[in-house]
Amino acid sequence: MHSRGTPQTMNKLNNYTNMTEEIISEVQERIDFAIKKGVYKWNIIVDPGIGFAKTRDQNVEVFRNLDVFSKSFPYPVLMGFSNKRFISKQSVSNI
Repeated sequence: MHSRGTPQTMNKLNNYTNMTEEIISEVQERIDFAIKKGVYKWNIIVDPGIGFAKTRDQNVEVFRNLDVFSKSFPYPVLMGFSNKRFISKQSVSNI
């Protein structure tokens, strides 16, 4: 799962130059680490981290770029919604 920092610091770490590319790069680093530590590839699922080190608008951008995430990894992509506060009429209408 993509995230930055800890629950206490992640809201301060949501500055991205190219968010989608940075998420892909950071998730790939974690995948490489997991495989190096012995995790089988068939046990890997990618989660772009809705609500973790992202603003409401950035979460919407993640939704808009699901196809990019799917094409960037040979693994399933999971959208975990543990943090639903970003959903509102306004943000949903922007998807």
